[in-house]
Amino acid sequence: MHVPVRKKSRKILALEALLRRIPLDHPKREEIATYRDNLLAGYHGETQVDYYLQLLPESNSYTLLQALRLPLHNTTFQIDTLLITPTFMLNIESKNISGILKFSQSPTQCTRIKDEKETGYIDPIEQADIQCRQLRRWLEFNNIKPGPIEFLVAISNPSTIVQSSTPQSNLIHVVHLPKRIQLLEAKYKERFITPSFQEKLTELLRERHQPEPSTMHEKYNISPNEIIKGLQCPVCSHFSMLKKQRGWHCLKCKALSKEAHVQAIEDYFLLFNSTLTNQQCRDFLLLDCRYKAKRILANMNLPTQNNTKGRTYATPPHLTAYKP
Repeated sequence: MHVPVRKKSRKILALEALLRRIPLDHPKREEIATYRDNLLAGYHGETQVDYYLQLLPESNSYTLLQALRLPLHNTTFQIDTLLITPTFMLNIESKNISGILKFSQSPTQCTRIKDEKETGYIDPIEQADIQCRQLRRWLEFNNIKPGPIEFLVAISNPSTIVQSSTPQSNLIHVVHLPKRIQLLEAKYKERFITPSFQEKLTELLRERHQPEPSTMHEKYNISPNEIIKGLQCPVCSHFSMLKKQRGWHCLKCKALSKEAHVQAIEDYFLLFNSTLTNQQCRDFLLLDCRYKAKRILANMNLPTQNNTKGRTYATPPHLTAYKP
């Protein structure tokens, strides 16, 4: 099965940009780094799901949607991985949690034991079940008769030990994912959507996808004045690069880079705005010449708006929230 390469979410990219551009002794740095690490762990768990989905046989009947976020009434819900087949839909919730995972009933609870410390988690089985119910309601709201909707919680860390007071048929280690999908295919034989409607449904889901906002400095109440301006040296990481004839020169380690401005401009798009003017570029890159900024922006081939004196440059496509 062909599985598209899963991108880091815009939220992760924004957190990485924020960590690059706040001081090392910033009081929120540890909190931001912990959140970034948690999101990265989830992302790596999702890529493990993608790896094992590639082991499914090649088939035109599979449709795969990643990081799907849909509106439902006054809220939204998100599905890590949604597999659509002619006979059923499968919500795959990945969890990259190490240690011992304990599942218990009365009340339904999930706890993690690691390094002699016990931590409570949202029950991923209940979470995935709720997502399925939300998906069913979304389909009904859009006048689509839903067929069978199943879910699996895939534990991506092979060293994780799972303990449960009752059998959990929807909980698996990710290595077993292809086999469980084949069992579902054997269980559901009756087609509930035609190939043409499957394509229309996939397109509708992509159209209704709502990317999550990523204004990370606002989330952590970080003033724009606390964000470090200028270009970061790709060798020593100091913000001490000046524009010279052959590129950008680091005043600290003397490194030379011809592309250091690319990361800086992408950081601006990730942290502040979806558009950028020549003046904003000069202010953020600490440039003293509008013609230097004009050449830099033109060479990046950014989408442009208002092709006149008031030209603005838009976020490059690889940083925009992609369709699942």
